Amino acid sequence: MLKISQIGKKSCFLVPQLQSPNEENRESACTSIANFVSDKGTVRGLLQLNVVKILGPLVLDPSWNIRLRALGALRCIQASQFTFVSLQMNTLKKKNKSLILKQMLIIMS
Repeated sequence: MLKISQIGKKSCFLVPQLQSPNEENRESACTSIANFVSDKGTVRGLLQLNVVKILGPLVLDPSWNIRLRALGALRCIQASQFTFVSLQMNTLKKKNKSLILKQMLIIMS
């Protein structure tokens, strides 16, 4: 399992990958984040990088696979750090929040 010092090194690649124009990079970064959250220290490191704010808009990505991966990463993060993540998610702009919620409902139905 990766420790916080290791995620610090790896995260310098994850954040730019999440914002990459390349679809495969965004999908891979979402999947990596979902896998990293099993370690509490790693989650805290990712949250310090504002990963939730970066993942939020990916729920509206044109690629269906990226939407699913981003939702999966957000779900895993929230399950591991419910209170702190909920506060971060509430800081998203209201417009983005409503669009994200609509996408979550569509995907879950």
